[in-house]
Amino acid sequence: MLDNLSFSSAILKLDSTQMKKMIDFFNMHEGYHLDEMQALIYKLYGEFVDVYQALIPALFLQYCKDGTFDFESEGSTTSTFDTVKQFYLDVYEALGNLLIVPVALNNVKYRADVEKLALIEKNAVSLEDFIGLTKATRYHFSLKNEIYTDFLGIIVNPKLRNAIGHNDVEYDTVSQLITYIPNPKDRTKKKTEYLLEFENEAIHMVQGVLAISEYIYRLRELELIFDDKIPFTARMPVNKLKKIGRNELCPCGSGKKYKYCHGRN
Repeated sequence: MLDNLSFSSAILKLDSTQMKKMIDFFNMHEGYHLDEMQALIYKLYGEFVDVYQALIPALFLQYCKDGTFDFESEGSTTSTFDTVKQFYLDVYEALGNLLIVPVALNNVKYRADVEKLALIEKNAVSLEDFIGLTKATRYHFSLKNEIYTDFLGIIVNPKLRNAIGHNDVEYDTVSQLITYIPNPKDRTKKKTEYLLEFENEAIHMVQGVLAISEYIYRLRELELIFDDKIPFTARMPVNKLKKIGRNELCPCGSGKKYKYCHGRN
């Protein structure tokens, strides 16, 4: 998935003033500091290593074309629902928090304002609003028509996750079929999903976390640039630097004129 890192290098070329605002926003909110989000990712990596062998059949699915795998007749011999349930819940919760990163990047790229959300939820128009949303609602912002969320390739079933949380789930070990109640207010209706489908969702969420980890790596690069710990010219394209007038604001976001900031030398 991450064999070509050009998908994230473009982050370094987004509007620097907005990118600085983004980093400042994250670092001012508990649980969303760049270091905290990276630590959350490392914790999830550790859990993935522990459950990796159980997920090998689901990993195989990543090499199958959509619609070519028969979930009814094929199953997993390395896991059960209980084997991977907690990992699924943990990656769902973690990704629900980490989604703020690609959402904010989309805001900068498509709306030229890190705070301005896509019009998905009527009561959510800013990043501050996004933090206040439930995890299930945050996943509504995983837009396929905006690059930084589309690249994640997320497949998620919030109703199944909520059913697990309410213990509204039954698992048949023979058929490997998960039966759940999607709406606790109407317990007459049930849905089903095969174990390998469930595990496939977990794998896709892990892949999304991997991509966000790369996004955060780029943000930390920018943070070092803004703190003058990495030379500005080392990361910015030469042709872009030539267009900066000495009396213009420095694109690093410092608020100073270029001649008094990174143009001093």
